[in-house]
Amino acid sequence: AEEIAKSFDMFWAYVVEYVQVDAASQGGECSIGNAVLSKYPLDDLEQITFTNQCCRYGGRWGGRSAVKASISFNSTTVTVISTHLESGQSDIKSVLNGTYVRERQAAELSTKFANPDAAMTIIGGDFNSPLRSVDPTRLSFEYNSFHDSHDSMPWRQRNTCPDGAIAQYAKALTLDMIYVDNIDLLVEDSVGICDNEDVCNGWSDHVPIFASYSI
Repeated sequence: AEEIAKSFDMFWAYVVEYVQVDAASQGGECSIGNAVLSKYPLDDLEQITFTNQCCRYGGRWGGRSAVKASISFNSTTVTVISTHLESGQSDIKSVLNGTYVRERQAAELSTKFANPDAAMTIIGGDFNSPLRSVDPTRLSFEYNSFHDSHDSMPWRQRNTCPDGAIAQYAKALTLDMIYVDNIDLLVEDSVGICDNEDVCNGWSDHVPIFASYSI
């Protein structure tokens, strides 16, 4: 996150989600986490480690989390949260447990930041929510008056994980979302998924998504 922020002359905040405890055998220290990058200064930073956790992963120590920051400009403050919800593991018991825990994490986050008096709250990241419009994770955000910024796009155009271990299921998966509590500020026709391989590939095992809002 720091290297990317410096490359684009941006402010940044990062929280650790997992530490790779066997990183020494892989040539160095390693952590996995969530970050917020901004052209404007970041205030009111907060690390959120979810109360609901499951599914220990070999070689990693930690738990699913989110990072929150406030961005102020034009006399307006926007709350921005970056998160990574539970995926679960491959056996059926872990899949079911992961689905339950993921919905609980979504409820924690959407309840904590449900504030109709705020100018705007944006929650983005890898939600690991494969069931599209009926996914319990999505329903938790909708219950707390958050909206899917990419709702105008057909699901078949929203594949965000074309490579990796779950590639065989990729055409059915939309794992990455941007939820916002004031959908009226979404700029029409501004949402999309990065489809330029020269620009988009290599940042992650997922494809970047984007949306613009007018404050």
